[in-house]
Amino acid sequence: MQYLKYWWIIQSIDAYDQHPDLIGCGFKEGTEKLVHKKFESIKKGDHIVYYATGDKVLLGIFEVTSEMHTLKDDAQWGHVAVYDIRPAVMPTEGFLVDWRKVLFDPAVSLELFPDRNRWTYKIWDRYIHPAIFRRL
Repeated sequence: MQYLKYWWIIQSIDAYDQHPDLIGCGFKEGTEKLVHKKFESIKKGDHIVYYATGDKVLLGIFEVTSEMHTLKDDAQWGHVAVYDIRPAVMPTEGFLVDWRKVLFDPAVSLELFPDRNRWTYKIWDRYIHPAIFRRL
């Protein structure tokens, strides 16, 4: 069985509102080194599972449509590395996916979260995770 490459990315709803067509990662102060090294492993054609921290909702699944490039002096994000994204699987307009309902659905296998009751520890102080999702 072949899997698509998915990345679990944690950002805010504000970041999505500012740039719904981008996913970004900052640089370490005064350098061109990414704050989150795994971010450079994302490739065109991969998919982003966009998780809104604080709200505990999935905003959708997006396809990466570009190679990594840099925004300079962006009004909202400043100087950051980004990928262009486009919606692949989205909730009905006006709704968000309650992550906890998906997490505890017995028909869904989430290898990123083998211990569903301790899922918050897996993402605590994290930004990006490689993820494999498949239906049972």
